[in-house]
Amino acid sequence: MKGKHDVYVFGDGSGFKVRPAVASAARKKLFWVRNCTNCAIDLIFPQGLLAAAAASWTIKKKKNRSFKFSTSADGVYEYEVHVTPAPGYTVSAVGESGPRIIVDP
Repeated sequence: MKGKHDVYVFGDGSGFKVRPAVASAARKKLFWVRNCTNCAIDLIFPQGLLAAAAASWTIKKKKNRSFKFSTSADGVYEYEVHVTPAPGYTVSAVGESGPRIIVDP
């Protein structure tokens, strides 16, 4: 795990968590998500938040990925994290207030 990650997804025995639940990021910097689980995770971002056309991404177990924000992204955005612990079985990873990103210019 090289470098700083903005968000970590992990299991704690009672489910899957996203920490920090509310992440702050600068629009011009990459946003890093680290999957600390032994499962694949799917991230679903609001349309228009990311520079890429796709709003849904998969991160394999124990891997990380960076994302670049849209040049017009500003504000607070909720996103979803779905964990697949077994084929055909998906659960949501949660934060204290639901995972959110605060994007500053």
